[in-house]
Amino acid sequence: MNSTPTVVRGPSTAVVGWIPIIEPDFNLLPPSYANSPWPQSWAMQGLFAAGNPEPVISSDAEFQNLVQLKEFRIAVALQDIQVEWDDAQGKIDVSHHEIVVLGYTPLNVWFPVGGGSWSHRNYGYSSGIGDDDVQVRPDVDKCVIDIYVRFKISWLLNVLQSCFTFHLAPSAIVQIRYTLYRNGSTEIAYFGSLLPSQQYYINWQLQKQHDMKIVSTQDIGSFITAGNCKDAPVHHLYTWP
Repeated sequence: MNSTPTVVRGPSTAVVGWIPIIEPDFNLLPPSYANSPWPQSWAMQGLFAAGNPEPVISSDAEFQNLVQLKEFRIAVALQDIQVEWDDAQGKIDVSHHEIVVLGYTPLNVWFPVGGGSWSHRNYGYSSGIGDDDVQVRPDVDKCVIDIYVRFKISWLLNVLQSCFTFHLAPSAIVQIRYTLYRNGSTEIAYFGSLLPSQQYYINWQLQKQHDMKIVSTQDIGSFITAGNCKDAPVHHLYTWP
């Protein structure tokens, strides 16, 4: 039996979700959204018209600044991960720090400025609603930290959009399954709904991006019809490394 505890530290990770911003012009909608049944396609215009600038993050400070700006739909970070296997004491100690911030919907009003172009003005932000669950599962050779986050638009905006989709919105999902092995290696799997767009970071370095604009009309329909008080379909989106 090893009398010296084995201490392993893992890299930080973060996921940021946002809605790309597109002018309220039906001709500018991605084809899969424009092909949604009427009047759902109107709701799709409203979805992108209330979008966000694409996040640009390369440090914890910039992550915190994004949170202050409110230009995101969900922000999740897992930091300071450490596992200590103490065979002599027969125990495993796990420490970590998770951050889960439910995002916002920008209240944008658009104005035509001529030549087919638009400009918009922001009149505030509507807070999203949701909840999260964190599970820590240590074992003799690894430790798994699972973060599962549900989030959606406010009830008022939800009721308004249901007039066009005929469905109250489901919860969008972000899930991080972080596995730190006793041998020092790390595997991080990211799961979630296909909406919104998402960025995946390791130690504040962008590793991959999921673009909601390229999902299929069928996938959009599956998201919309998942319904209120249910989770949207969850997909495996990326594994690092």
